Amino acid sequence: MMNVNETFAFLLGQLVYAGGDVLKFNADHRDDLPSECLTVLESCNIVQKTNPTNSLVCDGCEQQCDMPVQIRTVTNKPTRAFIVCDKRDDIGRVQVDIERLNQWQVTAHQITQIVANLSGHSKAPIQKNGMWQIGLIQGNHVGMLLLDFHSDDCTQCVVNEQRAPLVEVMTFNGNDFKLDVERLKKMATKGVQSAGISIKREVQKAATQALYSHWHEEYKKITNEHPKYNDEKISDLISKSALGRGKSPEYIRKNMKTQK
Repeated sequence: MMNVNETFAFLLGQLVYAGGDVLKFNADHRDDLPSECLTVLESCNIVQKTNPTNSLVCDGCEQQCDMPVQIRTVTNKPTRAFIVCDKRDDIGRVQVDIERLNQWQVTAHQITQIVANLSGHSKAPIQKNGMWQIGLIQGNHVGMLLLDFHSDDCTQCVVNEQRAPLVEVMTFNGNDFKLDVERLKKMATKGVQSAGISIKREVQKAATQALYSHWHEEYKKITNEHPKYNDEKISDLISKSALGRGKSPEYIRKNMKTQK
């Protein structure tokens, strides 16, 4: 049987599958989940009761059709619910237990609000560019904590382009849910460092390409002035000049014509 964390992970997965905004399930589907875990999730406001459903799977025959439910209320009598079968003449009206109409929901908005509370942010989260913005995470570096409910596999925490499944960062410890803020802080730092390395590499790449271009221009100049000089001679001359930057003739010969 699933524990609270596994039930939470399952519901988040279903939320993503449902489109990432709202997941609704009725009493029939609730019976498939561990009731004790759902009670905990309700007490934490992760699962919330909502308006009754207006359709159910009819158990009047083996076809198990999803049918609209009709409600009849008579003064001084219990409310009755039933399904009217319009596919088979031998079934007609099928009585429905009124308790089956109860419905619960898990919403991205509520999840983000809980994460905001656990991370110490008082402002309401906002949805922007397909993600929910929770607030800034302050560590050695600063990053905006985002929640992505439209990832292919699960709800993701995003900080400075670093990702982690929400179910790894937000867990139930036996009493209530806790948020691993320290991990989020490390994600912010790692993201900044990764971005810095990427920028540094791009700068180095641009500088190298510029040097190759200078070698190519010098190669063309020497070729025009000394048509009989071969590549070995030209690369040796460039290597000995200030333009060579201490590179070997072999390295220069390999790269001086890459801009052609």
